[in-house]
Amino acid sequence: MTRHVEPYGGDPKKAIKARGYPLLPGRAGKPDRKIQKVRLIKKQQKHLMVQLGGKNCWAEPDSNHHMAIYKNSAGKVHFEVTSLLEAARRQSCGEPVVRRDIGDGWQFVFSLGKGEMLALPGQEGVCSYWVVTSVWSDGTIEHVFHTVAGKEVKKEYKTPNVLLKNNYYKISIDPIGRARDAHD
Repeated sequence: MTRHVEPYGGDPKKAIKARGYPLLPGRAGKPDRKIQKVRLIKKQQKHLMVQLGGKNCWAEPDSNHHMAIYKNSAGKVHFEVTSLLEAARRQSCGEPVVRRDIGDGWQFVFSLGKGEMLALPGQEGVCSYWVVTSVWSDGTIEHVFHTVAGKEVKKEYKTPNVLLKNNYYKISIDPIGRARDAHD
């Protein structure tokens, strides 16, 4: 598969459009079969990766795993962004991945990571639902409306202060689509 897409800059869509699907030779006189689904391993430069413990256990140090949001009695908001590397280290050491207690009077509100959902209460009890697409180390939370799909996606960017001021809260969606408070 890699050789099939290489002349097209590694883009499988271009390669399939130009040359069709690659073929897997048939056995014992059977016809060749099209390779329509395959998992390619992404090559990374080893010096840019960090080994976590096991022989084949590696992580990218620059990816963010989640943001924990805290509030104190004075109403001040504090956040901590945890990298994927740090989250993996905590997990491998048996520590909680999300730190709920940081002391000094800060109360844990919720944590947010890619793919998690937020609800914004509206008029007459109707909520709008948002999917978190990214958390940034500067405190920005990137999210999209839950019904949006495709390339032309209007993303919104908010800080933890704005989320809490506007009464956003974290929810979870069960397998049949019911929204519930995440009790994070």
